[in-house]
Amino acid sequence: SPTHAHTIITTTTTSIFRRHILLTLLLQSTSFLVFPRTFAKYYTLGSLLIFSSTFFLMGPTAQLRSMLAPSRACASLTYLLSMAATLYCALSLQRIGLSIVMIGVQLCALVWYAASYVYFAQDCIKGTAKTVLPI
Repeated sequence: SPTHAHTIITTTTTSIFRRHILLTLLLQSTSFLVFPRTFAKYYTLGSLLIFSSTFFLMGPTAQLRSMLAPSRACASLTYLLSMAATLYCALSLQRIGLSIVMIGVQLCALVWYAASYVYFAQDCIKGTAKTVLPI
């Protein structure tokens, strides 16, 4: 029946999403202080896995359409570019300090990207930043 097929598909996509999250957590448990370049590589790979897991939840076309919406296109591009820059610094330049800085940039870009999916979340982050940071 159609309801049974929908349940199986939903269960399968949820299972794939959970596996991606678990694999991400395992990859990100690499020791940051001992192997910062390796951590940068696996942190970015984990970020890519989280990012790709949303394609299973929404479907690739819907996800790409959502990413390119005017309200979040800049956040999406910043997040993707920060992942590429992190990999470049860690693998090509092999600069530990720059890799650590890029991990921070990537984390900030991820938070901003995720906030673009929650109403008023970016405004809350901006407000918090204004009260906490001496700007």
